[in-house]
Amino acid sequence: MSYFTSELKKISPDIACLQETHINNERSVAGEIAAALGGYHTQEVSMSPSHIDRQYALGNAVISKEMPRDAKSQTYVYPTFPLVLPDGKPAVHHDKGFQVINFSFGMVINTQMMPLGFLGTPYRTPLGRSFARDMEKQLLAHVRHPFILCGDLNVSEVTEFYPELLKLMKNVLPDMPTRPRGGKPDYIFLSKEYQVIDAGVIETNTDHYLCWAKISI
Repeated sequence: MSYFTSELKKISPDIACLQETHINNERSVAGEIAAALGGYHTQEVSMSPSHIDRQYALGNAVISKEMPRDAKSQTYVYPTFPLVLPDGKPAVHHDKGFQVINFSFGMVINTQMMPLGFLGTPYRTPLGRSFARDMEKQLLAHVRHPFILCGDLNVSEVTEFYPELLKLMKNVLPDMPTRPRGGKPDYIFLSKEYQVIDAGVIETNTDHYLCWAKISI
């Protein structure tokens, strides 16, 4: 907790989009981060049981200095094909989804998508491509300009799997890995109404690095 908070304090974001936060009836890690930063509002949704600590659920969260006008969330369609762990065992049902939160400056979409490659059916397979199109349709149904889309898409080749979304937005992060084991599954996308002032990837001591962007509208 103290490490996450200290890293966020260094950039003092107006908005922070978090994926795989831990939450239960007694505790919200995202809420605690927001409280430690001071002056932030928290919008959080529970998605699925945690594979790290069974006392918690995993969720998505957005913390913001500005009070949101409204917020909603949606679970992605679930694969109709089997999901299998690397050891060959069936994967536990594990939903992923996205938040849609409206502010005075536009819409923020915070998402995490299914790690199909880890679960035995990579996105490059016919089943994986079809599943990516289904998720893309869900997102497109909610997109309203201007918008910012952040999250872990679990693929490095977004143009290959989400071509319709890419027609509406641009990736602002530099061409570099966003996690220690390589790959670029994490993104910050902007619709055309926004301008990028600066952006980067900070190599934090976490399983995914801290990605940031300074933008104007």
